[in-house]
Amino acid sequence: MEIVLVYLGKKKLPKYVIENLKYLKRTFPKNIITLISENSQNLTKAKELGVNVYQCTDFYSVAPKEYLQKAPDLKFRGGYWYLTFARFFALNEYCEEFNRSNILHLESDVLLMENFPFDKFSKINGLGFPLVNQGYAAASILFIRNHSAISILCDFTKERIYANPELTDMYILGSSDLAERVEVTYLPTAFGGAKHFQNWVNQIDRENLCKDVSEFGGIFDGISWGQYLAGEDPRNHYGIRKLYRNQTAHSIAINSFKIFFLNHELYVSSESELYKIYSLHIHSKDKRLFIAKNNYAFLKDRVIRSKNGQYSEIVWVTAFKFFPLRAKNISKKLVRRVLKKKIKKLTSFQK
Repeated sequence: MEIVLVYLGKKKLPKYVIENLKYLKRTFPKNIITLISENSQNLTKAKELGVNVYQCTDFYSVAPKEYLQKAPDLKFRGGYWYLTFARFFALNEYCEEFNRSNILHLESDVLLMENFPFDKFSKINGLGFPLVNQGYAAASILFIRNHSAISILCDFTKERIYANPELTDMYILGSSDLAERVEVTYLPTAFGGAKHFQNWVNQIDRENLCKDVSEFGGIFDGISWGQYLAGEDPRNHYGIRKLYRNQTAHSIAINSFKIFFLNHELYVSSESELYKIYSLHIHSKDKRLFIAKNNYAFLKDRVIRSKNGQYSEIVWVTAFKFFPLRAKNISKKLVRRVLKKKIKKLTSFQK
């Protein structure tokens, strides 16, 4: 099975992507590792690592102006939200040109464990990916059976984003209407009874999140597990990396499980069940987790520390970068508070 990463945009490859490509080459020597990008400099860097490369279309240049005018903030992190589903078009272009099938697309910040069950995907037709919530899914891992499957996803994506430019890739993948166009397999991302989910998750939704977990012998992370164990993106908190926090907007109550390593494999258990974790979405972009020296020594340390509860650490490079923005936002809040107090005093005086 070919492992494909897509990195679009003008920015040069971040260090965590470079480390992940190295990790994939070293850990899965029998698999073709491919990077798709429109950026020739990034492709040159990937070639130096021994990675197969493909230069795709610059999808900004071909996107309808009517859509771009209504799309979510295209200045946010280099057009982040647009590029999340532009990668579907890049994958489609690649599969069509080279008649590729059995593709495993990874988001660039996803860590595949050494025991990843490639053989279990032989029964999947169409598309396979994990849910985060019902109606909300992640392309952290996106299995593509053939060009027809990814082509249907692209057509569906175009229909939806032109009708509603505010949509993101996660709502597109999670839409129940997609499963009416192409066969969809929801990769298991949890297991266990009601106590292992947020109280707003109903039984049918729990079953969808847990479907086929015994057949796969483990779970695949949409975002929740990696965000808990490896931390949240420090850019979202002015340079603070927050770890071991339950995301109450995500279905799974991660802290209700026991997570541990056994014989260098990552496991998670409930009261009566035990399964492997096959992948982690490293939302924090912490490159140390992709180096994976000494049988995941750094990840093992993160797992052990998780037993102590919530924890935060400063990522100094990011903190310094975001200091002006944080200072500006704090100033705005202070001004609002002062104005609010003054208005309150004036109102009470007039009475």
